[in-house]
Amino acid sequence: MSSNANAAIALAMTVALLTGIAKAHPERARRHTWALPRSSPERIEVENANISVPVRPVSGRAVRGMDAPSRTRERTAGWYRDGPSPGEVGPAVIIGYLDSAAGPAPFHRLARVERGDRVKVIRRDGRVVWFTVDSVRHVSKPPAPHGRTLGDAARPELRLITCRDRSAQSRHGDAGNLMVSAHVVPPGPSDPSGPSGR
Repeated sequence: MSSNANAAIALAMTVALLTGIAKAHPERARRHTWALPRSSPERIEVENANISVPVRPVSGRAVRGMDAPSRTRERTAGWYRDGPSPGEVGPAVIIGYLDSAAGPAPFHRLARVERGDRVKVIRRDGRVVWFTVDSVRHVSKPPAPHGRTLGDAARPELRLITCRDRSAQSRHGDAGNLMVSAHVVPPGPSDPSGPSGR
């Protein structure tokens, strides 16, 4: 067999191998994308909005497809645990009350956020992940965790979504909800541990 034929066979085998890896492990096909392994968030801080609240895992089952933090935990935000964690590839979802029976809740100040603002997420593994806000928009209802409203992402992203307390909504009217979209800020080359690091 000629050297050209051998080279062609070798090239075909390499292409087939890489294609198989990309299909079986899409994260390897996106090695250029900075990302972290899975770890649950424990606290979220939003600059320029004076938001700093603990985060707990929640499942998707209430509030039109999403489980909001319990009314007894109105000072706690909820991370949708069936989706990506902050720092993993894809849109991580954190939901919190916009208002409550007792008055404004922590995510009430989310309306102060503007494009370019920064969001800090502290994870259980000790890493800190920074995000930059891309957009802030009103939605008529909290979107489903895997709905088209959240979009698809080939990099780590974050969605902050507000939910409404029904008793507060009946008193003050339905002003809708907010959804903040943000993308991760990878560590700089001169500082491998941050800003998204330990």
